[in-house]
Amino acid sequence: MEFNDFQNFFGELSNQAEKEFGGDSDFFRDRINKLKEDAPENVSYEIIYSIALYESLKAQQDMKILNTVKYLLDRD
Repeated sequence: MEFNDFQNFFGELSNQAEKEFGGDSDFFRDRINKLKEDAPENVSYEIIYSIALYESLKAQQDMKILNTVKYLLDRD
C-alpha cells in the first residue's frame, strides 16, 4: 500500500466521522438534548456542551481507529 492510498482512505474516513458525529450531526444534537434533560438545574449549558463535544470527538476518534485497523488488517 502506498502512503497516498492511505491518505485518501483516512481523509474519506475523517469526513465520514465528522458527518456522523461532528458538531452538525444528529448524534451531537441528541447528546446535548439528553444531557440537558438529565442534568440538574445548576449545571450550565457550557458544561453540557463541553461534555457533548467530548463524547462527539471520542466517537469520531473511535470510528477512525477501528476502521483504520480494519482497513489495514483486510489488506494483508
